[in-house]
Amino acid sequence: MSQKFGLTLGNLSVNEDGRGVIDDRRDRCMARQNAKGLIRAYVASFNAGDWRNLRALFADGANISIGDRTTGIDKAIRLWQELHQNMSTRLDIVDIVCEGDAAAALVIEKGRFIGPWRDLPGQHPTGASYELVAIDWFTFAGDRIARRWAARDSGSITRQVLGLRGYH
Repeated sequence: MSQKFGLTLGNLSVNEDGRGVIDDRRDRCMARQNAKGLIRAYVASFNAGDWRNLRALFADGANISIGDRTTGIDKAIRLWQELHQNMSTRLDIVDIVCEGDAAAALVIEKGRFIGPWRDLPGQHPTGASYELVAIDWFTFAGDRIARRWAARDSGSITRQVLGLRGYH
């Protein structure tokens, strides 16, 4: 009866027959941890209103999409500043999953309608709060975010902060 053996050094595995096989699972795990760390830093910077750090997390030429609108980081930061000032928006991560060079975050977005908001023209702030589930999709370029795409129910914000029932 032959005894089987295996040896692993870093990401090189040596099989029973002595042949070496490169195993990239360790590299993928590290990439996932880096992606998750970038997403956590993005949320922490957003919540803190740390726009300089937030900008540094994005690659040059990064695209930020919200629904059918896509923009660069400078315009996105102006929008996020307005969200902070007028909607008192905060994000809480529920979970992050990674696959290949992309990651998705399930996020709870909370806020309060405290100032004029571009998506509610002519409406006076009610002080009412809102909460919704959002999904943010990320791709990466090296150690920075190359693209962020967000899906959220903006109509839900309108219904909650204006107290509208049956409005779709």
